[in-house]
Amino acid sequence: MKFAEPFKAYWAESNVEAHLVADLLASNGIESFVEEEHTATSLWVMGRISQFHQSNIWIDRSSAPAAAEVIREFEERKKNRASAGSSPTRVLATCDECGKVTAFPETMNGTVQNCPHCSAFLDVGEVSWDADFEDVGETDSSSSDAQT
Repeated sequence: MKFAEPFKAYWAESNVEAHLVADLLASNGIESFVEEEHTATSLWVMGRISQFHQSNIWIDRSSAPAAAEVIREFEERKKNRASAGSSPTRVLATCDECGKVTAFPETMNGTVQNCPHCSAFLDVGEVSWDADFEDVGETDSSSSDAQT
């Protein structure tokens, strides 16, 4: 692929992200080229050096305005995903045994957990039953004794 005027449109955090953005550009009719980062020179004991040998996406300069809109939308979605994970929804549950309130992640809503304070069973959130269950009364011990 030849570009009349090559333009570096995006610096990706990884090769995978670069290909995701390139696929988004392609699905919007924008031809691109991914320059992958395969060297170990950007690695050191504390992790990856951020501005050293990055994965880049190249496009033709004439496609820059359309590509900017696609990339802006990608960055916005990426930001929303990151912020959604940073402040998870919590469910508060009060223990029937010790009376203490504990916060659980939303993913545990409708489950039974152990109270971290007294280890008693604790209903987290509301349990939505699919069917109505009738209360089952205690069995009459006198009738079972009469049969034996």
